[in-house]
Amino acid sequence: MISLTNRQLSILNRLLFQKDYVKIRQLSEAFEVSDRTIRYDLDYIQSFLKESEISLLREPRKGIFLDITAQQAAILKNDLMQLNHYVVAPKEFIYMLCIKILLEQHTTLDSLGDQLNTSKNKVFQNMEKVEVELGKCGIKIERKPSKGISPVGNERDIRNAFTSIFNDAIVSSAISVQYFFQQFNHELLQRANTFIKKFEEEQAVQFSDDSLDELKLVLCYQFNRIKMNQFVEFPFVEKKDFIKTQVYEDIQNMYTSIFYTNLEDDEIFYLYNQLKGAKVSTFPGSIDPFNKQEDAYQITYLFAKEVEKRLGINFKQDLEFINGLVVHLQVALHRLANNQRIENPLTEQVKYKYRFIYEITRKALQKIEDLYQLQLPEDEIAYIAMHLGASYERHSFSGYMPTALVVCGSGLATSSLLTTRLKVMLPELKVFGPISVSHIDQFMDQPIDFIISTVPLTLQDLEVVIVNPLLEPEELMNLKGLIFKKTYQRQMNELIQKEQPLNDYYELGNLIPADYIQLQEESGTWRDSIKMAGKPLLENDFITNQYVNAMIRAVEELGPYMVFIPGVAIVHASSKDGVIKDGASLLVLDHPIPFGDSGKVMVQVIIVICSTKSESDLFIHLVQILEKQDNLEMVKNSTSIQQILNLNNKAAR
Repeated sequence: MISLTNRQLSILNRLLFQKDYVKIRQLSEAFEVSDRTIRYDLDYIQSFLKESEISLLREPRKGIFLDITAQQAAILKNDLMQLNHYVVAPKEFIYMLCIKILLEQHTTLDSLGDQLNTSKNKVFQNMEKVEVELGKCGIKIERKPSKGISPVGNERDIRNAFTSIFNDAIVSSAISVQYFFQQFNHELLQRANTFIKKFEEEQAVQFSDDSLDELKLVLCYQFNRIKMNQFVEFPFVEKKDFIKTQVYEDIQNMYTSIFYTNLEDDEIFYLYNQLKGAKVSTFPGSIDPFNKQEDAYQITYLFAKEVEKRLGINFKQDLEFINGLVVHLQVALHRLANNQRIENPLTEQVKYKYRFIYEITRKALQKIEDLYQLQLPEDEIAYIAMHLGASYERHSFSGYMPTALVVCGSGLATSSLLTTRLKVMLPELKVFGPISVSHIDQFMDQPIDFIISTVPLTLQDLEVVIVNPLLEPEELMNLKGLIFKKTYQRQMNELIQKEQPLNDYYELGNLIPADYIQLQEESGTWRDSIKMAGKPLLENDFITNQYVNAMIRAVEELGPYMVFIPGVAIVHASSKDGVIKDGASLLVLDHPIPFGDSGKVMVQVIIVICSTKSESDLFIHLVQILEKQDNLEMVKNSTSIQQILNLNNKAAR
């Protein structure tokens, strides 16, 4: 079998999670080697993958892409873990050590090294990081000469630590679900799966796909801990009502018939709480085996009232929104009350692509958090924003859709075909026309956002998109991107207007210190520019290198959605990715550069925001200053930092 170097393994790991083609130049910049070296590495990777019948596509103008199914990717990553030549990434190795320690009541450095195909010394060197990771869950590591290494803590905390490590590892793509499953024998996994399916059937509930994986692992880990005589305990007052319910009997009977053993009351109550805290896809009809919580209804109602004030839509009449949010909040409130982690893999996408909805949600929830003494993590805020976004789009999304004027220089057949295709393929777009070139002046007083034309046009104030009357796939994708951009800009403008109290006043210097502003810097690539923009925050211990890399990765994966003010990119990443304290920095380049790998969006101003919590209004305040055209031009053209520190949100347009 072909052996790979550390860099080649890192390149392969990146390709495993790349959703689109990546260019050799991008790889050479990321790994700080020459293009020739990357090509040499790819030759080895390609030969290695052939043994697994996986194709590495290398196309001249498109780049590199790993043609692999989800199943092949999972198998490949697990195979790599088993090979001696595989060098585990630092974070991945810490997770693996945590898992092994949590799975055994007593282990040793030698045993851990043998299981992970590494040296005892490497395990020892990483134990401090393992202690930090498990310490987040309230677990200590005890080391005794006679017993070895053991996890010490409340049994509930130990079990929660296992699921927490699972969720963190999966969300960060550090370890696959299959790796966790491999820690348990196949028969036990089958029994766990049977139990969950039977519970769904008897209780008329359907769990989401990711919850099914977590529940299987919860059942397997519970079974193993009981075999080691490690049991959970609950105060009688917490479980006394539950043990009288039908659900208690159902769980006991199902567990006994499938696992061939009886559970104590505390273990049944523990399992019930895990099932209750799992995300669901549907509750058929009006059946809810977990008893609807009054708090979930009240919070949903208050939230609907609060967003109605901000958006002018009666969300209380949207039963799909109300019922969906109630069901979601039942699970969310239960997980919060029981210190179970809430993970949302779409949080960053929601914050980037639907910032308007996310900010409205965040502001509306602040009063509710105070009233109910809750502290909702940003992952949970993003979930609620997704519910609100779905309802908002059903009610009024079309009100923000742009309007296009269709210009066609050909005959009636061609223009009719183009217009029909636009209406079928882009039904959300408002269309005027078709008209001939000679009649354009008659429509210049209409509220038009851009022109779709079959002939070349040059207009001073309107963007023109040239298309084939048959609408090629690439042209269609470009139009969809433009529609999203225009819609997003309108939504953000409304957010800025709604979230600016009349008496609030703030200046740029209040939000970004002078030392964190760089003007008229020499332009490089967009990746270099993000690094340069974040440098003041990095050097002053606001962020770590992890945060800089996370911002670059966000642009690679999500595209330049953070450029909704023309020429300005407001870049950020999750608070989990190396944020130490709140702050912001600003970089102005000497001239605009293409931002993102598509090269279609030009940017001259880059702002980096880092926040330790989701409650920061820094984002909105900066936008309120920069969306004033005079302010933005001053920032782009100024050579004096002092000159722009007094720019404020009250400046005239």
